[in-house]
Amino acid sequence: MRCYNCGSELPEGSKYCLSCGRKVGEKSQPSSSNAEGSAEHLDPSKKKEGKRFKLPLFHRCMIFLVLLLLVVLALTHAK
Repeated sequence: MRCYNCGSELPEGSKYCLSCGRKVGEKSQPSSSNAEGSAEHLDPSKKKEGKRFKLPLFHRCMIFLVLLLLVVLALTHAK
């Protein structure tokens, strides 16, 4: 199965595309009758530039807090 947005190959049972982050089955534009998506979506040279997967704010905050905790622990053990 391929992503409708970027054309990347998706593992069976995926809920989100690992390349662009779009939900599987969510189409960005109305597609043709072809179930695998139009040739435009399958051509990797036509990927949208600047489209990146972004982590939700909660996850970014949790990563920041874990890194901060590691720095504090490293500094306290260095003394």
